[in-house]
Amino acid sequence: MKDFFYQLLRSLTVLLVGVLLVACREQWTQWIVVLTGAVFFIVGLISVFNYLLKKNRGKPTGSLPILGIAGILLGLILMIAAETFLKFFIYVMGAVLILFAIYQLVTMLNIHRKVRLHSALFLAPILAILFGVFALWNPTKVASIPFLLTGLGCIVCGVGDIIALVVYGARKAKEARQEKTTV
Repeated sequence: MKDFFYQLLRSLTVLLVGVLLVACREQWTQWIVVLTGAVFFIVGLISVFNYLLKKNRGKPTGSLPILGIAGILLGLILMIAAETFLKFFIYVMGAVLILFAIYQLVTMLNIHRKVRLHSALFLAPILAILFGVFALWNPTKVASIPFLLTGLGCIVCGVGDIIALVVYGARKAKEARQEKTTV
């Protein structure tokens, strides 16, 4: 019986995580960017402090830790302006996707002039252009899609696990009742 409750608790936890991921997906994307910024900031800070400690002790230090300073600056930018950075990143990636899809479509059209290609092959670059336009139109929604899909997956797994536990528990109870009546 103890195992049943542990499994039920696990299933409810997965279900709760899924609901939170679906309900708060835009906030999760910003928090991931802020946490990434914090990691860059801390690593850069450690690098600069290490350089300064070696310099104060008179040990050979090498050159100024430019990457450490850049990590501190990038970390601050990510922590302070997470939403702006995220939108800018999605704009750039959406534009790159559109340009690449147009290039692919033009290349396929040039190939199609020489060799007959199935029309279904043109669907991929057209869909990529549409995805890129959607990314430029609504960058926050695009950034949160992985959290939406992960959350939906967690909800499906949690509900499925709970149903399986209930069915398994009912089957075990039925078998126990049958054993009592036969004995």
